[in-house]
Amino acid sequence: MTMRTITLPLAALLATGVIAGCGDDETTSQTSDAGDTTTEMGSFALVTGAPDGFDDVSGTATLVRNDAGTDVAIELSGLKPDMKYASHVHADFCDQADPGGPHFKFAADGADTPPNEIHLPFQSDADGNGSATAHNDQTVPVGEGKSIVVHTAPAAETSDAGSDDHASTPSRAAKIACASLDTGDASDGASAATTKPTPSTPASEDSESLAIDVKGGTPVGGVKSLTVKKGDRVRFTVSSDTTSEIHVHAYDIMKDAGPGKPATFDFKAAIEGIFEVEVEDTGEQIVKLTVNP
Repeated sequence: MTMRTITLPLAALLATGVIAGCGDDETTSQTSDAGDTTTEMGSFALVTGAPDGFDDVSGTATLVRNDAGTDVAIELSGLKPDMKYASHVHADFCDQADPGGPHFKFAADGADTPPNEIHLPFQSDADGNGSATAHNDQTVPVGEGKSIVVHTAPAAETSDAGSDDHASTPSRAAKIACASLDTGDASDGASAATTKPTPSTPASEDSESLAIDVKGGTPVGGVKSLTVKKGDRVRFTVSSDTTSEIHVHAYDIMKDAGPGKPATFDFKAAIEGIFEVEVEDTGEQIVKLTVNP
């Protein structure tokens, strides 16, 4: 078993098809040459006790599992610039007293290093943005690997961004932000990312937030139009009087909406074109999504 870590933008993975879709707390499934693929996503938010200077941290995390192994990608902004960070797949959700709990391990009594753990070390750029991806030939079991936590890197980490040895000096690595990976069941803690509110990212002029009301499987007032530029955030919320699966085509993002449980979508527009958002059960289109260059 081997593990490799690279630092590429999440959008690059989307463009090459390694990860289908980019979103906020959603689980999607599809079939590929590697067999059934499950994608889980989450949004980063500050944890209680985070070091000073990180109040504006936000970002997304994605974990993709199939027969070929596990791919993980993270993308953040609001970090301190030109600084090294450590991040890992953790065993629990972010709403625990110790956000994320311990590191996820493929073998519970195994090493604290890859390939028995999944590490994503990276360095932020001059604007405080950072991203990393990692592949592991082993497949994280469904229901495990419930979050991704970003830490400050330990002082001992003095080589390149691929070095990651903070487990040996835990007192030197403070947790900054945590992203719960949604399993589709809000009762398991996946939706409660942190005890601090998620920093809001203002919508751009081309990234308005829509509210869609679905009754009897059809959108009230007809199909809504949402136009954004590539790289903008796509944001909308769907309320429904019946439990229905809402599907964003091409991005393959699917979430359930039902009475008292609206489905909130927030993902990066990484694919250009015109796409349907529909009520999967009825095939009724509710949003026309246009992503311009």
